[in-house]
Amino acid sequence: FSNFLISAVFFQITVYLSLVHILNPHLKIFWISKNINKVISEEKSIENIYHSGFNEPSLVFLVSHKSMRIRPELMVEKYNEESKSMFILTQQNMDKFLHKLNNDSCINIIKSFEGFNYSQGRYIKFYIFKN
Repeated sequence: FSNFLISAVFFQITVYLSLVHILNPHLKIFWISKNINKVISEEKSIENIYHSGFNEPSLVFLVSHKSMRIRPELMVEKYNEESKSMFILTQQNMDKFLHKLNNDSCINIIKSFEGFNYSQGRYIKFYIFKN
């Protein structure tokens, strides 16, 4: 019985350490909304948050009423008219935004990262910037 107990304890410790120290750090690619919310919470002077291209319910749940989903074309207007705003765009919408912006302004990118959107089954590149 003692050999079984020692083996079971050793197995449980090995599984636990593998999950916590090896697997868990690699799972943050799935937590897109959590990563976006972390960047938002680090920026204290932001008054408005706009996002386009990523519309998962988890983003609304984490960010709540602080953000507004708008088209990239409207983001250009907000970018030029409002100060203290943060913008979250996927690669596809970032291309649209830059095209409409005509490269007139310098963009202050806070963070750029890639995440896996498991509901769509594909990797998505994100850009977060402010004016």
